[in-house]
Amino acid sequence: MPRGARRRGRRLPLRNLGAATAGLLAVAGSLAFYGATDTGVAPAADTVLGCTDTWTGGGGTSDWNVASNWSTGVPDAPTVDACIPSGATVVDQSGSGVVGELTVARGSTLGVGTPGPGPAGSPGAGLTVTSGLDNGGSLTAAPSGP
Repeated sequence: MPRGARRRGRRLPLRNLGAATAGLLAVAGSLAFYGATDTGVAPAADTVLGCTDTWTGGGGTSDWNVASNWSTGVPDAPTVDACIPSGATVVDQSGSGVVGELTVARGSTLGVGTPGPGPAGSPGAGLTVTSGLDNGGSLTAAPSGP
């Protein structure tokens, strides 16, 4: 395991799970996702999260969709692991991006589809995380639709 990396998750045994209950389970009180199978529940992202694109804020805005705010441009692929470091405030008002892993560090804020400075957010804005989520900060998502 790389220095400074964290391994997240613990196993939570459950009995009598059938195929109909397989899927994702969100645990109240924290933003943690678990994959349910017919033999138990395990963290869906029981891996070390890394960064291939890090928020720098170099664009001078809090807008997720400004390339100069990121170390390698706007993250928008399932192979990109995006990290928002402590102290950053990021708002994705109108995007519909995709990332592999997403880390929102303690002391940082990410708002998806939420109004930030400037015009109100788009009700269709969204962000898809395909591999893992580590939320130590504040993650807010506005409801989609009219």
